Amino acid sequence: MDILYGAILALSPAFPTFIIITLTLWVTHEIYESWFRFARWWIPLSMLAIFMAPEYSHDWMFRVEKGSVALAMSATFIIVSIGIIAIKYFSLKRGR
Repeated sequence: MDILYGAILALSPAFPTFIIITLTLWVTHEIYESWFRFARWWIPLSMLAIFMAPEYSHDWMFRVEKGSVALAMSATFIIVSIGIIAIKYFSLKRGR
């Protein structure tokens, strides 16, 4: 059970990536290009934000830690990615 728990903890950051990969498998090249323009600057930005965040928070009201920053950045990445893909998909569908 400890091995399974360790594997789940190690693979948990990869779950948002798997969601986005499965979404991009069925999209056209135009949709992928518009999503990739967003992803190529968002990923380095989120890595920088996680790197700059403190490891432990000393404030009781605003707990900004590496874990909370990573969670917020990955959740924002998923929401914005799904939004970009959906908007581009429907705009291309309406244009055809």
